[in-house]
Amino acid sequence: MNEPLLPPSEYRTEASWDGDGVLCDLAGNVLLRFRSTERRSWPLGAAPPFTVLDMNGREVLTFSCRKRIPRGVFEITRSGRRVGEIRQLTWLFTRYAVKFDDGERLTFRFPHFKVHFGGVAGSGAAVQIRMWTHRSWLARVEHGVDGPRTAALVAFFHRERLRHG
Repeated sequence: MNEPLLPPSEYRTEASWDGDGVLCDLAGNVLLRFRSTERRSWPLGAAPPFTVLDMNGREVLTFSCRKRIPRGVFEITRSGRRVGEIRQLTWLFTRYAVKFDDGERLTFRFPHFKVHFGGVAGSGAAVQIRMWTHRSWLARVEHGVDGPRTAALVAFFHRERLRHG
């Protein structure tokens, strides 16, 4: 399921203020596209579902908000089947726990007023993210967690960070 996106383990995400965008390797080759599936305002309410697609238009993962207040819970699905969830651990949108149904777990930290943040898997493999601009991120993913699921998580967190900045 989380087969590697080879050869790169370094990615760049480019997103609009709406959260739509692409995930590329550092040479600029588009690997994944992402978009919100609905257009509506969502300042404090639940955000619309967020879908990451491969280059053939097939769904990699979809993230849907199940609960926003007091802390967000997002369901991760693939082809309509639940594959995991994301739980917001702090009120300030700085820590998230990701748990996939196959047992893979990751924890992401997004300190305020910083440009470097990222996550770590239960195996110890790291995901390092650098905010180049609000709409452009660079990510380095270690091979223990490298793959479409982790790339989709980076895209999802990019959209969340655009919302809560």
